[in-house]
Amino acid sequence: MRPRKRAIRPVAWFTQPVNRQIEVNSLHISSSVSEWSGQLRLLGLSIPNMSYSTLNLLLILMLLIWFWRDSLRVREIAIRISRNACQSHDVQFLDQTVALHRLGLRWLRSGLKLRRVYEFDYSLEGSGRRTGYVVMIGAQNVSLHIDLPDKETGPELDH
Repeated sequence: MRPRKRAIRPVAWFTQPVNRQIEVNSLHISSSVSEWSGQLRLLGLSIPNMSYSTLNLLLILMLLIWFWRDSLRVREIAIRISRNACQSHDVQFLDQTVALHRLGLRWLRSGLKLRRVYEFDYSLEGSGRRTGYVVMIGAQNVSLHIDLPDKETGPELDH
């Protein structure tokens, strides 16, 4: 049995009456979504109807992905800053990484920014751990704290 051939009939979707028209580069485009979806259905295409809850879920998912990627980028910058600071102060940067200690929001003149405080461990002479902090607002380093003894007095020795 042969499959039936469907008669191809011309679809005059551009001749349907349109309530509102937008002129873009001398082309008239319908601005009604229901008219567009009806016209696309005639052509065999369809637009899925998304509810607001689905759109909100997609928006939240996109924000989480942005936050994760931005946090990884800022963390790499904080690692580089703390490694360079340890090298310049002649201390040993331990574990080769930083950890997020605190997260907050800050209003600046340029707008709302994320404030992240990272902590890292270092050692003065290879024994004992000390903790340093790097404060980042956005991707900018705001402050760096490393507690170093004075070079003049040096470490106290018991006699």
